[in-house]
Amino acid sequence: MRRVEVQPIPKLRYSRASKIRRDSAELAKIRPLLMERSLGRCEAQFSEHCTGVGVMAHHKQLRSSGGNNHPANLVWLCAPCHDAIHGHPLAAAERGLIVRSR
Repeated sequence: MRRVEVQPIPKLRYSRASKIRRDSAELAKIRPLLMERSLGRCEAQFSEHCTGVGVMAHHKQLRSSGGNNHPANLVWLCAPCHDAIHGHPLAAAERGLIVRSR
């Protein structure tokens, strides 16, 4: 049996986990503004299973496309609408719920 030498993975200066924690802290500050703006309701009403009660923030310009946590880039959604938006991105883009990076 041949022995394989395993190379250590180099440590990143900023880990993905630290970015997620940073985003979570920013969103925690913004959530009350979103809830107030939406009156606690789902702002999209995109899914046929919409509950009408917002529970999470959605980035219209996705974070993976350079979207930020500014309230203008966020909508307050119920879970079924959030799932439907990511499951049907073309239809969501037509309604302005997903926007292309600038």
